This record gives sequence, structure tokens and C-alpha cells, in this order.
Amino acid sequence: MGIQETMSALSDPMDRRILRLLQQGGAQAGAIGEQVGLKLSKLSYHLKKLKGAGLISGRKDGTRIVYELNLTALDETILWLYQLRTGTKLPALAAQAKATSQG
Repeated sequence: MGIQETMSALSDPMDRRILRLLQQGGAQAGAIGEQVGLKLSKLSYHLKKLKGAGLISGRKDGTRIVYELNLTALDETILWLYQLRTGTKLPALAAQAKATSQG
């Protein structure tokens, strides 16, 4: 999972719909498919892509899998974009946050 996979998933409108749905809480594939209007065969492609990008994870709940949003990949992407935009590197951000907290 890397920035390329994350950006690819975020560029897909259906993937974004799935992420918005999972923002409300975990859901099984059947419920996700119903909410976004996809059959399981098409949904599995999107879930695999989102998992590959690290944007979602799946946990076993008995015999079913519950998919959940993984905020770590989003945070890493946001940080990367921030660094690209500002030219600020992570150590400088950490120092800035420390200085701000010390007032």
C-alpha cells in the first residue's frame, strides 16, 4: 500500500462512496453493495482495491467479514499532500507542533 494506490482509490467515485459509507461504521459486503447499488461481483473489485490501498480493513465476525475504514492510510496521504504543498518535512512539523504546545 502506497500513495499511488491510495490516490487511485480516492480518484474513483464508487470507491469514495464506499469510504463515505464506512465512515459511518463497519459493514458487511452485502450491506455495502445494497447501499451503493453494486452486485457482489463488482463490489469485490472495489473492496479489493480499497484494501490494497490500505484504506479499509476487514475483520472476521463469525463467518462474515465486516469492512471498516482505516484512517492511517488517509492520514499518511494527507501528510504527504501537506508536505508537498508546504515543502515542510515531518521533523519540522513535529518541532512546530512541540513549539506550539509549549506556547
